[in-house]
Amino acid sequence: MSYIKHAGLILVSLTIANQAFAHSVKQKAGTYADNEGRERQRLQMDIGFEAPSSGTMTANSFVLSAGRDKFTFGKGADSAPNRELYGENFREQNIFTLATSQTWEKVTDTRVSATFQNDDKVTARSLSAGASQWIYGETVRISYDLSRTVVEQPEFRFLDYDSQEVGNPPFVSSVGSTVGVRHLATTTTIMDYSVSRIENENRPATNAATVGVREFLPTADAAIHANVTRSDNRGYIGTDTTYGQVDAWSFETAWLQTLWQGATGRMSYRYYKEDETTRAYKDQKVFGSDMYSMSFIQHLGKKAVDNINVPLQLEVGAAKYLTNVGIAANSYEMGLSAKF
Repeated sequence: MSYIKHAGLILVSLTIANQAFAHSVKQKAGTYADNEGRERQRLQMDIGFEAPSSGTMTANSFVLSAGRDKFTFGKGADSAPNRELYGENFREQNIFTLATSQTWEKVTDTRVSATFQNDDKVTARSLSAGASQWIYGETVRISYDLSRTVVEQPEFRFLDYDSQEVGNPPFVSSVGSTVGVRHLATTTTIMDYSVSRIENENRPATNAATVGVREFLPTADAAIHANVTRSDNRGYIGTDTTYGQVDAWSFETAWLQTLWQGATGRMSYRYYKEDETTRAYKDQKVFGSDMYSMSFIQHLGKKAVDNINVPLQLEVGAAKYLTNVGIAANSYEMGLSAKF
């Protein structure tokens, strides 16, 4: 899979927010399945709490997340290397993340997170740190994030189309950096801009730029979100990678609507287009996908459920994923969180 490709296989993804609710517990389950037999199931739990803060530190929060994924490779030819590596048609992966964030004088944020992933064959470790600062009367926020990821995996190579052996090396590291700007343009408009670069040891660097807008519609009690991302992964491609050079565009728009007290709905559409120049013959492959998704959040007050005296939040979502190579998939997820 491309380093810049965000397909339905990672729909049910792990997200750690900058701020955690005080003493919160969230359980989440999701599933993905396509018409070529690929499947993914996830179980995840997040535990968050606010630590005491004093002096110039106005907030201090932590989130511990643990998840377990099961991937079924399916019957497609692109799954054959995975079946050979793992010796069966599936793999199971454990994910652990610890994230902490602080707010200083209400205008400066700092954050650090560490993630560990393991499936008995491949181990990945990531560490990231970042900071944000509000300026110009707290109308512009500038942020910078830096991350490093190290992947250890078995030596495994297979023949490419030109009979050259290709495969990822047993030890790969990458370093990523992101600069972001959020602008409170008007009382109802938020603009987001970001640029990022990931330096990879075994392939060209990945560059990406994103522009997004959030427009709130007070009269409709709704909001429109839209963003566009341009990514490229161009340069020399050797045999220490299984993917070619990539150029990609992604467009996404969403409508968020308050339905009734404590309830919010979201409908979105995302279009993704990717041009890959292969290593073997330098020919071009074009991949395109459409994704339609819906989600619903319901906040439940104390004692909304018998014998439970804490606020609850119920989340459900569904997505439809279609591609120009005949892959069709459905994804579903559900989460329940409690705040103490």
